[in-house]
Amino acid sequence: MTKAKGNDAFFDISNILKTVMQSGQLKNQSPEYFGAIMEAMANTTIEFINFNN
Repeated sequence: MTKAKGNDAFFDISNILKTVMQSGQLKNQSPEYFGAIMEAMANTTIEFINFNN
């Protein structure tokens, strides 16, 4: 349940990143770059959740 909610939170961001990768100014960046961005955002979110509880 918690993992599903977490995934839902990043769904829109993921779609935006896919659009930028395909047609935006960052279209020449590798998928690994965007994967690293997503991972960093997830880790930061988890750290703040843990810090505030």
